[in-house]
Amino acid sequence: MKLIYLLLFALLSSTSFAQEMTPQDKASISNFIEAIKSKDLVKLMPHISFPIKREFPLPDIKNEVEFIYRYNELFDDSITKVIANSNIDKDWSKVGWRGFTLHNGDVWIQEVDYKLSGLNLQSKAEREKRMAIIKHDKATIYPAIKDYESPVMVIQTGKRYVRIDEMKDEVYRASVWPANASTSTKPELILLDGTLEYMGSGGNHQYEFKSGEFVYKCQINVVGTEETPPANLIVEKNGAEMMFEAAEIIRN
Repeated sequence: MKLIYLLLFALLSSTSFAQEMTPQDKASISNFIEAIKSKDLVKLMPHISFPIKREFPLPDIKNEVEFIYRYNELFDDSITKVIANSNIDKDWSKVGWRGFTLHNGDVWIQEVDYKLSGLNLQSKAEREKRMAIIKHDKATIYPAIKDYESPVMVIQTGKRYVRIDEMKDEVYRASVWPANASTSTKPELILLDGTLEYMGSGGNHQYEFKSGEFVYKCQINVVGTEETPPANLIVEKNGAEMMFEAAEIIRN
């Protein structure tokens, strides 16, 4: 399962659009590499943009305190080595407004302030932690829906709680409960054979499920205005919109 909010940039980018890096670009990335190599958190902190997204259901790293606490989990020796041994001229690329990337998506640095915006490498500790969370989840959710391959996300509106799971490669299932219901209870609706669609180059995407004359859409808004909600839940009947609810993305 991909780090959906981060790896989208890698999937939608191409080295054919790579641009020449300036001396300032190279100097700033070199400073980031050196801070990682030396494990100097004082030098590294100015190069970090929060939150740092982690693969669901791992919690995101929201601030400096959490970053320090989880640093060794985030940057273990293997990941530190990949970054520390990288060559700016050979391994790093500048890809327009998306910023700078190591190995076409392993690491992302913002163009505007040279801060870390994405880490798509995952340490052994993170993988084990994620699997432990999934194991516990499968032991507690409603038995009929524990057969998923990978959890994708949870969104919540004022009325509904929606969980999306990947059943196999790019085939998804949505389970819907009333907003305050426990996921150990039977969902009021289960939607199968969902698809994932990317919308434009900014990272916005949606999960779509069809059931008879109804189409259910869960739109994820990576890019938008200050008023744009993180997600939208939409229901259409015979092509006409029947419901539109703004939603929050839930991370425990």
